[in-house]
Amino acid sequence: MLFPLRKSIEEGPRARNKSVGMSPFHLSSAVGVTTFHDEQQRMIEALVAGRDALMIVRTGFGKTAVFQAAGLAIGGVTVVVYPLRALIADQLDRFQRLGIPARPWNSDCSNQSKDETVHLLRSGYQGFILTTPESLDIGGELAALLRGRVNLVAIDEVHYVEQAGRWRHAYHTLGTRIRNLEPRNVFACTATLLRADEPLMIRAVGLRDPFIVRMPIARENLRIQIASRSPDHLIELLRRHRGQAGMVFFATTAGVDRMYSRLRNAGWKVARYHGTKMGVAVKREQQAGFMAGMYPVMLATNAFGLGIDKADVRWCAHYDPPATISEWVQEFGRCGRDGAPAAVYGLFCNAQDGIRARKFLIESEYPPLRLLKCVWMFLLGEVGGFRGTAGQLLNAAVRATGDRTLENAGSASSVAGWLKRKHLLETQRADDTGFHRLIYRACGDIETVNWADLEQKRGQALARFQDLLALAKLPETAIAGAISAYFGDDVEDSTEIRR
Repeated sequence: MLFPLRKSIEEGPRARNKSVGMSPFHLSSAVGVTTFHDEQQRMIEALVAGRDALMIVRTGFGKTAVFQAAGLAIGGVTVVVYPLRALIADQLDRFQRLGIPARPWNSDCSNQSKDETVHLLRSGYQGFILTTPESLDIGGELAALLRGRVNLVAIDEVHYVEQAGRWRHAYHTLGTRIRNLEPRNVFACTATLLRADEPLMIRAVGLRDPFIVRMPIARENLRIQIASRSPDHLIELLRRHRGQAGMVFFATTAGVDRMYSRLRNAGWKVARYHGTKMGVAVKREQQAGFMAGMYPVMLATNAFGLGIDKADVRWCAHYDPPATISEWVQEFGRCGRDGAPAAVYGLFCNAQDGIRARKFLIESEYPPLRLLKCVWMFLLGEVGGFRGTAGQLLNAAVRATGDRTLENAGSASSVAGWLKRKHLLETQRADDTGFHRLIYRACGDIETVNWADLEQKRGQALARFQDLLALAKLPETAIAGAISAYFGDDVEDSTEIRR
C-alpha cells in the first residue's frame, strides 16, 4: 500500500521542498493511470522519501508514470533527461495532455521558447524541464538557472550512458552534469540493462545507495521471427500488415532515404525519420503524422523509437541488424504496448550488406589511434583554432596528411568525442550562426594518454554485435528465452527489489 503522500518529506541534508500534498488516488489520476502497480508504488515511495533509485522494467510497464508521480508529489522542479529530441517532442505532448506543467529545453527550441522558460524559472516555476545531456552543460544557461533548485532528476533510457557514451561526450560526463545541479535525489530507468553492467551504471550516474527494482524482460505478446532481408520481402510485410501501425529500422540515413523513395514511388504511405539532414519542422511533421495514423509505417534509424508512446504498433522490422541485443530489444519494444499480439521481424537472413554496414558503423565509433593523432596534430598547427563542424574538421585533417587510408576510418562525432573525453580537445561556440559550427583547439599531450579503454570498448562492441548475430541463428522458439538469459533474467523469477 502506498504510504500517504500528503506526509511531508522527511527533513535532512537531502530535503528541500515539501510534498505538494497529493493523495495516492489523485496522484495516479494526475499521471493518467487507474492505479499503480506494486513496483511503481514502492519506487514512488522511495523517491518521495529522498532515495536515489534505479528501475529496470520491460517496455510499456510505466516508468514515465513513476517519475511524473514522484515529481508531482515532491513538488518544485523536476529535470527529465532524454537521449533524443524526438522523444522529448513525444513526451512533451503527453505532459500537456495530462495538464502537467512541462517545458522543453534543447537545440530544437526557438530562442523565444527558451526566453519564456528562463522567465518562468526566474519567477519561481514549479514543474518539469525536459532536456538532453548536452543542454545540461555545466557552463550553460540552463544549468546555471537550475543549480540548487532541483528536487528530482530523472534519467530516462539510462542505458544510453553506455551505448551512446562512446560517441556523445555529454553522456560520458552525465553524472558530473547532474551533480552540478545539486539535486535532492536521482532516478534512473530503462528497459534494458545487463546485470553485469548494473554496478557500472550506478557509478556512472552517481546514484547513492539506490533503491532498485528489476523485472524480467520477457513479454509474451511479442512473436519474434527471423526472416530474409530484401526490398521485396519488406513489401510483403507491408501487405501482410496493411492498415496496421509498424516501424522499420535501418542502420544508416542513406538506407532510410533509399527505401522511403522506393516505397513512396510504389504508392505506399510511409514516413521517415533520422537525425541528420532533416529539418526540425519536417521531423516533427513526420513524427506527428505517424503518431496520428496518417502514415501507418515509420522508416527510421535509431534516432527514432525510444519511448514513443504509441500503444497500437502491431509490427516492427529491422532491415539492418542493430548493434546489440539490448538495442534490438529497445527498438522492437515499441510493439504491442497495449498488450495485444504484435510481430517482431529480424530481417537478418542473407543480410551481408546490412551486417557490413552495421560493423562499419561500430568500428567508426572507435577510431584508430593514428586518426586521432592526425586530427590532434592538425589542430596544433591551427593558430586560433579551427572553425567549422566536426565533419569539416575531420576532412581537413585527413586531407592535410594525404593519407587516403584514414578516410572513413572513424566518424567525425566519435573522433571529437574521444579527443574531448581524453582532455585533448577544447571547443567553444562560434560567433556565427552556422549549424553545429564550433571553434576547435588542441590541448594536452596525446603521447601521454592511455588508450587501453578505446581498444577494450571496440572489442566489447564487436563481441556484442556477434552475440546478436549468434542469437539470430537460434530456432525462433528459443530466441525469447535466450534474450532473457542474456539479461540475466530467469523467466521463472519474480520481480527483484533491493532496498
